[in-house]
Amino acid sequence: MIDLSPTKEFYNLFVHIFEHYNKTLFDSILNNPMIIVTRKSSVAGYYCPRRWTNFNKTELVDEIAINPEIFSKNPINEICQTIVHEMCHQWQHNFGKPSRSGYHNKEWADKMEEIGLMPSTTGNVGGNKTGQNMSDYIIIGGLFDISTKNLITKDIFKKLYFDTNNSSKDFIEEEQTVDLNYQNSSSVKLTHE
Repeated sequence: MIDLSPTKEFYNLFVHIFEHYNKTLFDSILNNPMIIVTRKSSVAGYYCPRRWTNFNKTELVDEIAINPEIFSKNPINEICQTIVHEMCHQWQHNFGKPSRSGYHNKEWADKMEEIGLMPSTTGNVGGNKTGQNMSDYIIIGGLFDISTKNLITKDIFKKLYFDTNNSSKDFIEEEQTVDLNYQNSSSVKLTHE
């Protein structure tokens, strides 16, 4: 009997994505976080420092959360954008000066631009680069764009599972293909914390 281990395959995908971007965008300086899936309303993802500890309480681990609602409503690159957006919060918390909870300050915005994502309150050109509720879009030809194109050429996204209790059910039943387009999606935009 073959053990398909959907949980292992699913979470290993996110570990692989994190490790890929940690290497290509952050020079492998970020510690591996606890990656979780959450259904927090209207949020694509969030970062929380030192949320987890091991049994002996000798290690504190950061948390990066991602909302499964974005898996079928948005192209794969937006899943990657969400993870990298939260990685920028992790970078800032460990190597910069984070601002108040949930606020996206200039230092964070500068790091986002450096790695190839343009912060925007609207998720489109012209939005403010700092603020409480933020989205972002890909800077074409930037580091994120190049790194993501290399990542997406691999078959790892075949390990992505979809929730059958929401709109992803239509996604599966209609045999749609995963959108690897680098243009921003016209679907519902979720913000990041």
